[in-house]
Amino acid sequence: MRQVKCNRCGYIGDESEFPKGHDFLQNEYISKCANTECDNRQSPSEASTGVSGDDQPFEFIGEVASEEAAMAERKPVITINESKAEIFGAKCAALVKDGYRLDSSDCGFLGVEYDYCASWLAIFVDTPETS
Repeated sequence: MRQVKCNRCGYIGDESEFPKGHDFLQNEYISKCANTECDNRQSPSEASTGVSGDDQPFEFIGEVASEEAAMAERKPVITINESKAEIFGAKCAALVKDGYRLDSSDCGFLGVEYDYCASWLAIFVDTPETS
């Protein structure tokens, strides 16, 4: 079982302890902290767009016990949203190496000057092996 850490209160527990929700793509996500005294929550839109960096409400710390469990948790669609090109590139490369296929990508701008990309976006889909 994977361990989850709440990035607000620091609580660490088994993934099964944390309440779950479903995002707009029907992927399961952690919706709030297992510590009843903590008010850390994540909305379906935050889960769908993939909040990253210091804004991430929860993080997985620890490994899945077996390869079978890892495959059971594999998502059919993963969305990447990063503000740093280097981190975006590394995440995309890792997904491609893991067998995901880039389905769509875009670059968003904030502000009126368009000389840099403020938000790097990509959608990857699972490409399961066929026999």
